[in-house]
Amino acid sequence: IDSTGGPVWCLAGSADSSQLAAACEDGTVRFFRLFADEERIEFRRASNKQKSTTHHVMSVLLHVHEQVLIDAEHLVAERVLSVCWHPSGGSVITGGADGTIRRCEAHTGKFLFTMTSSGNNTRVWAVDVLSYVQQPVLDHGASLSHSTDRRIDCRDWTIVSGNSNGELEFWDGNVGVRFNQMRHHVGDILNIAHTIVDDEALGHHTH
Repeated sequence: IDSTGGPVWCLAGSADSSQLAAACEDGTVRFFRLFADEERIEFRRASNKQKSTTHHVMSVLLHVHEQVLIDAEHLVAERVLSVCWHPSGGSVITGGADGTIRRCEAHTGKFLFTMTSSGNNTRVWAVDVLSYVQQPVLDHGASLSHSTDRRIDCRDWTIVSGNSNGELEFWDGNVGVRFNQMRHHVGDILNIAHTIVDDEALGHHTH
């Protein structure tokens, strides 16, 4: 199936495996519905176009008897490099080539707010939403490993982003504010993984 949004930089499936989000070159996220029983995929909607706030100047040199320099200023839609689902399945988080992290409603395709990563010419290669397991209350002597009452808590909205500066940044996804930042990598952070018990986030980076 064609994304209709140009090259796809990242794919992410929802927790229930019923939805697919594609981060596209044209600055949008394309949403698809998955039908596992029928082995079918169906396009549902596209998000609003993610546009950079930076204006780019394009110079075109024409030769018509004499040289004429024409400056055409235009607004470029930045590509979406990364995307992930919130465990609830109602929203996705995107990372952009313009250094932004955005929260997008899956059922409308609207971006709710934008967060901006630090540094110049920063690319956000990886995003993730931390979720944690609600631990059951156990009697003395009981073992957690034998309990089945371990549920993912979808109320947490801690977003983690990894960028081209080697930084892990932590954001409050309810209000769009960064509350922590770590720089321990010497290269781009290309992927993020975390455990669901203690919310330990790990970044995979280039050298």
